[in-house]
Amino acid sequence: MIPLFGFLVVHSGCGTSPKQYIRTNVNFQYIKKVAVLPLNNLTDDKYAGEKLKSMIVMNILESGVFEVAEDGEVNKVVVDVFREMGFREGELVALDIEGIKRISEKLGVQAIFIGSVESYGQNRGGGSQYAVVSLSLRLVESNSGLTLWRGFHSQKGSSLMRSIFGIEQKGEIELSNEVVKKVFATFFGKY
Repeated sequence: MIPLFGFLVVHSGCGTSPKQYIRTNVNFQYIKKVAVLPLNNLTDDKYAGEKLKSMIVMNILESGVFEVAEDGEVNKVVVDVFREMGFREGELVALDIEGIKRISEKLGVQAIFIGSVESYGQNRGGGSQYAVVSLSLRLVESNSGLTLWRGFHSQKGSSLMRSIFGIEQKGEIELSNEVVKKVFATFFGKY
């Protein structure tokens, strides 16, 4: 079974580099269209997954590397396939290769992005409050279920320099955008 939404994310501070894995000897050129599945939200902000998913889709589109399946269609297909597999809405699902194939076939995609938001919100430390965002994302090949690429990054909106010089801390939205861009930089090579 391939866990659909369960990923380990290393929680690191501001200024760290995103982590990545790319499967060797894979030619990504056969992948023309991808789908971004709903993200598992491991945070207290019930909309964090949707917020980051929107940024993920935008980054994929901006890269020009893949076409992206329409969000509404993706959500409908995921619900339908999960229902067919006997899962109830809101239930944590372990997506196996058969589920990946079903979703991919119905959407006409060669690969799917699966991920989770581990942190999203405000933390306290050193007498101040700051935003924290952590994202884990992977690209899974539709027919085999193999992970072709995986990236994760965690960042906080505060730094020692910002605190010392009284520079405004980054909010969740700005920080989320940076985290998504840095994760994709490990795949697309830009930031």
